[in-house]
Formats: sequence, structure tokens, C-alpha cells
Amino acid sequence: MKVLITAGGTSENIDSVRKITNTSTGRLGSLVSSEFIGMGAEVTYITVKSAVAPEPGCNVHYIQTAQDLYNIMRQLLSENKYDIIVHAMAVSDYTVERVTSLNEIYDIFKLSCDAGFSKDEFINAVQFGGVGHQTGSTGNGECKKNSDANDDSDNVWANMGKLSKLPSGVEDSVIILKPTKKVISLIKELCQSSILFGFKLLAGADIDTLYKRASELAEKNNCDYMIANDITGISGDKHEAFIISKAGDVIRCSTKQDIARKIADISREQCKIF
Repeated sequence: MKVLITAGGTSENIDSVRKITNTSTGRLGSLVSSEFIGMGAEVTYITVKSAVAPEPGCNVHYIQTAQDLYNIMRQLLSENKYDIIVHAMAVSDYTVERVTSLNEIYDIFKLSCDAGFSKDEFINAVQFGGVGHQTGSTGNGECKKNSDANDDSDNVWANMGKLSKLPSGVEDSVIILKPTKKVISLIKELCQSSILFGFKLLAGADIDTLYKRASELAEKNNCDYMIANDITGISGDKHEAFIISKAGDVIRCSTKQDIARKIADISREQCKIF
């Protein structure tokens, strides 16, 4: 049996010393790897260096960002066929586009009003440019550069892409985010025959909402099983969750170890390993 597991949480760089990340420890993924190694499976494991280590015997790939994960998943799924894929990693929904400030956004807004920018042109100026770069409209949804615009060489926000560390003491900084690529949607596209376990985590949702959202995600991404859980039911090894099959069958779990065993049991049955 060939198994691919993702675990831990990705992080996105703000600058060379600061990151946006999440609270995932990778503990559940580590327990899942232990179950499969114990079954004699060949396990490929994708994780981050700060996560709980997988069971010895796994072929481990370390990544950091959501884009890193997307790249290694595309490579592995293109080159290998996996019987089981357990996508337990908490993947960043957003990555940093750039860092700016409220003052710069206001300055761009004033320039946009004077130049007659459209909404899209204004957003483009905020998203990509520094003060002085977008000072006119071409009339076709693009910005033109004014040759008389002020030089941005001393503007810390215009040059953030060139800086290794966000300077301290600057007030009203703003981080502009953009969506990351959805890794889970890639899996069945490249590995249709795999049995896919996906995960859906909500915060403060009732059971009906949790079941509905998890089922929708499973259908959208062709998951064979979806592990639905809420952050309020997770504390240490306590981990309340529901494993929902494509047919609508539900298995309730109360600990991380319980979830890991159930995933292994289902996989053993599906692959007819006894």
C-alpha cells in the first residue's frame, strides 16, 4: 500500500523574520503515519520542520508555504500513484501580496480621484504600486505612469519588495493578502484512483453546519472521506471529529489516536488488506 500524508501548518512570509501561520502541530498526521507504518505501508510524508515528527520509516518532504506544498504535491502526484492520500495539513488560505500603510493608501486614493481612476485601477495601484507610480488613467482599465511623479526611492512602502525586514516604528501598516492555490482540488485531478481523506475545520459551528460544510467540500473536491472537526472540540489529544463517507455514513471520534486508527481501518478495508 502506498500512502501520501500531509501534516502540520504552512506559513507565509511577511518579511525575512515575520510570518503568518496557524496553530496546527502535525500531531494527528504523525499518529496517522504511525498507523500506516505499522501496517507495512510505504508512506510519503509532507510536513513543516516545526511540526511533530512522523513515524520513522516515512519518506519525508519538508515545505514552508502553500505554494511549496502545491509544487511538491503536483510533482509527487504526477510521478506516483498512491492508494491512500490523507490531506491533514492546515494550509494557508492567503499569502502576502505586499505590505503598505494606511497613509499610502490614502495618498493613492487622492491621486486616483484627481486622475479619474476606476475602482479596478485604484485597487491595482494599492495592490502593486507605491505613491507616485499610478497618476493617470489610460481609459482602458490600466494605469499610466506620470513622468513627473515623485521618485519613490525613499518611500519605505513602495520599496517593501526590496527590503528584507519590515522597519519598526512605522504606524498603521497594512498587509495585503491574496488567495493561495487550493491543493486539495489538485489531488483527484492527478490521482483519480486514490482514496482521499480531506479535513474541514470550523470554529464555533453547530453539528449541522459542520456536517453541511464538510459535505460540500467533499463533493467539490471529490473526497472519498471528510474529517469534519471544530476548533472548540480540540485540546491536546482530545479531538472530537466526524469521519463522513461519500455515501453519507458517519463515524464519530473523540481523540487524535481514535481518528488515526479509524483512517487506517477504513484504508485497510478499502484496499482489502487484512
